[in-house]
Parts: sequence; structure tokens; C-alpha cells
Amino acid sequence: MILIHVIAPGETLYQISQRYQVPLERIVEDNGLTDPNQLLVGQALIIRKENSTYTVQSGDTLSEIAARFGISVEALYQANNLTSTSVIFPGDVLKIVYEDIEKKEIEINGYVYPEAEAEVLEPMLPQLTYLSIFAYPVRSDGSLEEIADERLIELARKNRVAPMMVIANITNGSFDSDIAHSLLTDEAVQERLIENIFNVLRSKNYFGLDVDLEYLYPDDREAYNRFLRRMAGLLHQEGYILTTAIAPKTSGEQEGLLYEAHDYPVHGEVVDHVILMTYEWGYLWSEAMPVAPIDKVEEVISYAVTVIPPERILMGVPNYGYDFNVPRIEEVPATLITNYEAIEIAKKHLGRIEFDEEAMSPFFQYHENGQLREVHFEDARSIRAKIFLMREYDLGGLSFWTLMNYFRPAWLLIANYLKVRKVI
Repeated sequence: MILIHVIAPGETLYQISQRYQVPLERIVEDNGLTDPNQLLVGQALIIRKENSTYTVQSGDTLSEIAARFGISVEALYQANNLTSTSVIFPGDVLKIVYEDIEKKEIEINGYVYPEAEAEVLEPMLPQLTYLSIFAYPVRSDGSLEEIADERLIELARKNRVAPMMVIANITNGSFDSDIAHSLLTDEAVQERLIENIFNVLRSKNYFGLDVDLEYLYPDDREAYNRFLRRMAGLLHQEGYILTTAIAPKTSGEQEGLLYEAHDYPVHGEVVDHVILMTYEWGYLWSEAMPVAPIDKVEEVISYAVTVIPPERILMGVPNYGYDFNVPRIEEVPATLITNYEAIEIAKKHLGRIEFDEEAMSPFFQYHENGQLREVHFEDARSIRAKIFLMREYDLGGLSFWTLMNYFRPAWLLIANYLKVRKVI
């Protein structure tokens, strides 16, 4: 069982440990605490409790014992075959049993760059279905830039994680509409691209293909649909799966270069999994705001499930945050940070963590060199909210961007609420 404790003013880790009857060392490890003596007001801590026993002391009552361990009196009765009229005596040993949560079986994808470190990935691999290696850049002539992916493919398969080849219309770090137009509309280019994709899939022992074509011209919508239908047929013939990563839309009529050519109903009909990129509301060049506010994410999900089978949807989850200038400074991007780095920044500036209940997202402000800054990131509360949202809509699973760093609370929550399906 997992509880989330939000630190109050004046609390110490020892007090929290005693309150929940959980070893202090476990709290430190589970939350990646670098200094147990420096806690932040408003910081969310994972409290992982396991079934145990308790020896009754003089003066104990059943209600006090139940409250001490964070369980109901009824649960204490049931675990020990007691009733409201039962009498306990000093020396009696009681079973402390936490309610088993019905775990939903889902699939989890995680994106990584080729340089991802094995020691960072290893704690997450047991709870991954797919590892998507980002990415093979496609060129306007249908060729693919080579990436060093062999090491990660081997690591994935060794841990029963299905490696996914990713193609993207990226050049110089940006998505290129013209490259996508060429491969979608020029038959010779598309033939060359397909041949190159299959050469990589076969030679490198990939499990399937993830197509991440973004910023497509609106007029290329039908060409993209035809390409996906063609790829699905060819891939399925050889036993591969097909996924697509698509922009977070709230309606079929949503305008904008990012959205218009991503046809939700067709993706839902044709591909095996649709990865909804439900993040980047707050991004490098935006005003300060949450990366994945739960209210905005739910708007996307509530539309998506009306046109895509829910079991085919993998909901995107960010594994990072941003440190923003306030107000935004033109031509000065925010700083990309890890969730752990956010906590360290708050500690450095003696801050406290605030929590946006509507967005279900933590944040804080601080000053540096006369400049106001605002940090938005993910914590145990925001990750749990996303898990609950995925369960509420009965989606097929989650997709993390990215797994270049390990945030232990997220994976403890996944283990607590979900059962991850392996496909190899």
C-alpha cells in the first residue's frame, strides 16, 4: 500500500516515520532524498507500507491501533477475526493487513535517446512493455540517418521489453514539414523509405515501428492516412506492430499545423497503439505553466475515446519539468530539469512547494539575480492523478517522455496500482 504525505511546517522525517510506522531509511530511498534533515514544506513523500504485525501494549485500543497504522477498524477486525465486542490484552499479536488494490493490466511505453544509460533504465525495465528508441531521422529522399541503437535493443530484449523503432521527420533538432510532405506524396521516395524501414526492423531485431511525424501540412492529412494504412498492412504481414505518436487534440476540427493532419479516427482504426502526447502545455518557450495539467489532459482524453478504441490509447506522461523566467523573456527559453532537480532548486532557495489543485501539479517560485522564476514539475501527487485518469477512462496504458532519468516515486505508484503486460 502506498500513501502520499505532504510535509507540514516543522515536521521531521523521524516524526513522519514514527507516525506511519515505516522505517526512515525506506522513506529516504523511496523518495530519493539527498538530505533527510532538509525537508520542504509542501513536498510530497511516498510512504510505502507493508503488511506486518503489532504486539498490543498496555492501554492500547483497537481504534487507536487502526489509526496508528492508517487502516480502518473494520480492516483490523477482519484480519484478526475480531468483532466490536472483542477484548485485547497486552502481548496479543495483531495482523496489520492493508487492502489489496485491484490492479489494472496495462501496457507501458517509454521513450529514450540512444545514449540512455543502462544503470538508469534497469530499475524501470521490469515495468515496461515497450522501449521506443528516439529516433531514426527520415530524409526527403526516403533515406534514414543511422543511430547507435544496438545496445538498447539488446538490453530491452534481455529484460522482456519490446524494442520499438521510431522514425521522425526531424532535422537539426526540429520537425520539418517539407520532409514529411516528400515521403508522403512522392511514390518513389515512399518506396525507398519503406525498404529502409524493413531493413532496420529485420537486421536489428525490432518488435515494431513507431511513426512520429509532426507539423504536417494540413493538405497532407489524407496522404498520411494512406501511408499508415499501407504500413499497417505490410508490418502486420511480417508480425510487426505499428504505433503512432500524435498531437493532443480536443476536437476533430482543431486548427494548427501541429494538429490538422493527425486524423484521430483513422489512427484509431489502423494502428495497434496511439500514443497521445499529452504534455508540453508548458514548454521551453511558453509562459510559466504546468507541463501536463490534468484538466487539459482530460479534455484530450475525453475527445480521444469517442473516436479511438480506449484500449488502443497510451496516454503520454512527462518525466521532467521546466524552470521558467517570469514573465517570459523573448528569445530566452526555460530550463529543462528533472523532477529531482526541481526539489534541489527549491531547497537551495529555501522555498516551499505549492500545489495547483485544478491542474494537479506542483510548482514554486524563487528569485535569482533579481529575476523571478517559476518551476513546474511532476511529483507523486501529479503522477498518481494521471494513473487514476488513465484507469478512469479504461485506456490501454501509459507512455513516458522520456526515461533518461529515474524518478522512483512514479514507478512505485505504477507497481501499486497497475499490472504491466509483457508482450515478449
